[in-house]
Amino acid sequence: MGAICSVLMIGKLAFRAFIYNDMYIAPGEPVGISDVIVLYLYLLLLLLFIVSVLLAIALFIWGEPQSKKSGLLLVLFCVVLFFASPSLYSLAGRLSS
Repeated sequence: MGAICSVLMIGKLAFRAFIYNDMYIAPGEPVGISDVIVLYLYLLLLLLFIVSVLLAIALFIWGEPQSKKSGLLLVLFCVVLFFASPSLYSLAGRLSS
């Protein structure tokens, strides 16, 4: 789950850095299709974070000691990635300019 979250985060950042500015926005419209894509990517990433935390809770309850350590690392990784996401996203936006 951590690898899936990482890949999606990298994909979201790559989209923001390389594709976002080149997509069409209709004149006079506040948002374009690129903004909708970013919203869906964010919601998918949020859903993956929630599933990861639920999986980690299941590992805490029913897992072996090694699984409990893995569950803790998964929760820590998701929390760090969640709070680093806005900073990384704005950095990707600045790199695209």
